Amino acid sequence: MQTKIPAAAFVQPDTRLLEIEIRDLKATILALRDALENEKNRREEAIQAVIAGNHSEITQLKETIFALRETLEAERRDKNRSIQEAVANSHNESLQLKAMISSLRDAMEAMPSAK
Repeated sequence: MQTKIPAAAFVQPDTRLLEIEIRDLKATILALRDALENEKNRREEAIQAVIAGNHSEITQLKETIFALRETLEAERRDKNRSIQEAVANSHNESLQLKAMISSLRDAMEAMPSAK
């Protein structure tokens, strides 16, 4: 004769195994949550480092632009001053030449003409 095993024995799961599986799943969830949080923190630090680097680079570029602008303005002032000096010298030379021509003309007119 065969012994009958109650159907409930096949249906009722082993609660100990379920508790272990639940505990393992909770541990996995916590580990994944920690890993996700660590990755989030790592990315945030990387972003902040990039932002700080960009800010530093922007500041350096602004300083370079300012220095170059100052140099350009100084060169422009020097060029304008040189042009003004050249124009003034040219004007003075022209006046001197006109005076010399006038003086020579007066001297020639004062000479007795040889006819």
